[in-house]
Amino acid sequence: MVDEKSYGQSYYSRHKEKIRVKNHEYYVTHKEQLRPLARIRGRRYAIRHRNEINKRQREDYHADLERSRARERADARLWRQRHPEKVHDNNMKYNLPMRYGITKTDYEQMFQNQKGQCLLCDRVGVPLRVDHNHQTKVVRGLLCDRCNLGVDMIEKTEWFKQAIEYLRNPPARLLQQTTTQKSFDAKMKEK
Repeated sequence: MVDEKSYGQSYYSRHKEKIRVKNHEYYVTHKEQLRPLARIRGRRYAIRHRNEINKRQREDYHADLERSRARERADARLWRQRHPEKVHDNNMKYNLPMRYGITKTDYEQMFQNQKGQCLLCDRVGVPLRVDHNHQTKVVRGLLCDRCNLGVDMIEKTEWFKQAIEYLRNPPARLLQQTTTQKSFDAKMKEK
């Protein structure tokens, strides 16, 4: 292979195209021997210039942070779609102990004790979530999504009081009474 250093500066500038063609021919004929050398050179370069490369990558990442994060989210979403069993296993392995202080075997034991059904509505065949007290972090059992959400809302006592008041005195009832009364009065006048 011929490079600029093996020729003088002026010769190289005058015969640049000829040297490029010669280099290309050499590469094509010795491709298999040169590939491992190129990899080694690439690794050596990466090791010697690690700080520069990292700095450049950080700058690129921060230059368009939103696009970089969107790409990371898309990659993660794609991985989760391709590996649902790993996602489930990871959730069972890491989230249960971190969030609720129970292991996968504890979850499976509760699932078997409940015969795979929700404790409140007795539905079977639906995903069961760990229900726990948000203040004390004590696990109460396994509930379906609907019941777990309902229990969570009931725990928030102020919301619960508002919900009961709404059910007892819905605002639309007053509207219905006035329209019903008006229609009744109109019918009475017709007679």
